[in-house]
Amino acid sequence: MENQNPFSKLVDLFDAIDINEKGIEIVYDYLIKNHTIEDPKSIYQTLGLSLKRIYKIFSVLKDLELVQVYSRPMKVILNDPITSWEKIVSDKIKQIRIESNEKITNCEMQFKSMIDSYNLIPEQPSLPPVEYINILGDNEPIDFINNELLEGPEKNIFISKGLRVKIDFIEHLYSLLSSKAYRKKNGYANFGEILEKWNKDFPNHTFNVLLSEEYLEETILKIAQTKIDPSELKILTEKMNPNIEVRVSQNTIGNFIIKEDEELLQYSVDPSNTLLGAFISRQKEIIDVFSNKFSEMYSQSVEISQFFKDKKKPQLTLLEKIAYALF
Repeated sequence: MENQNPFSKLVDLFDAIDINEKGIEIVYDYLIKNHTIEDPKSIYQTLGLSLKRIYKIFSVLKDLELVQVYSRPMKVILNDPITSWEKIVSDKIKQIRIESNEKITNCEMQFKSMIDSYNLIPEQPSLPPVEYINILGDNEPIDFINNELLEGPEKNIFISKGLRVKIDFIEHLYSLLSSKAYRKKNGYANFGEILEKWNKDFPNHTFNVLLSEEYLEETILKIAQTKIDPSELKILTEKMNPNIEVRVSQNTIGNFIIKEDEELLQYSVDPSNTLLGAFISRQKEIIDVFSNKFSEMYSQSVEISQFFKDKKKPQLTLLEKIAYALF
């Protein structure tokens, strides 16, 4: 049933990204079916639109990077729809999240301002609201690199990983790394450029990562099963320059992330241990408890290179260190 009326789905898609240009769905539908418009004058009457409107729609489609427009004579060529729309939707989701975070912050500030202005005293200590982020459907590995877990200005990020959680976009990332054909199909032919963008977006982030031995052993096995092209490794390592320290704990630890001692993120998983989303808490008392526990376990842990040396494992590469810590 979903495929019986694709045009209506196109209308819904443009509406979802807040593009309301009259007739844009008609022109884009034509391009999907024909890929190229050699001469706008030959099709505008067929589409039931004025030539002026056609030119305006071309301009909007070009700004969205859905098409390439050549002039003299004018020619319009459809860009790959999947790759183009993935970027548009990803950017839109990121924009929505930023706006939502701003609204959340404003709500909290106005609430506090009202309490202060009336000198109200709660009958019992109040708790800041817990935010939930649904990660279902965010399966693009590059979206994960740029998502709300890591984005923003300079941060100190503390990551604790006790049990390995199945994360769909991490599985996609392994596919991206291990298969040139996958990268070409999904528009990531030059993975080095992606890593350069990562370094540019997060140049000042400091990552302190604590892994349990169980998590590390499972991740080592996972990476060993992924047939990554050896010729890619040197290039990838040269593109990476993260400020990251990884340690291994013999104790039982949980899965959580602390951002700048201001936000605590805890995973939400289904019965099969697949990641569904994350709960974000901004209550200082709770964050302090997790932060103090992290500091205690971190101080008692072993730096990962020393752990590999003690276990008589092969020397750890930077790429492996990053993979164990973040993926």
